[in-house]
Amino acid sequence: MADLVDMQIIDPGVDENIAKLTPERIERTINKVLTEECAARLEVYRQTCVRCGLCAEACQSYVSRNGDPDYAPVAKVNDT
Repeated sequence: MADLVDMQIIDPGVDENIAKLTPERIERTINKVLTEECAARLEVYRQTCVRCGLCAEACQSYVSRNGDPDYAPVAKVNDT
């Protein structure tokens, strides 16, 4: 099996853009997505969520923190 280093694909465009990332640019982009691009869809999801918890096992944040209820989707929806 080939070593992962041997399989690495170099993409100068990606590397250049990663170098330009700053916490401010990341936050601005996330806020734009949440308030403009996906705002209506996210609001519908938030309004229709019945807080049953059935989606928790599919949530990476919840699963990766050993089922900590603070990271369950229902907790995140309530905190948003």
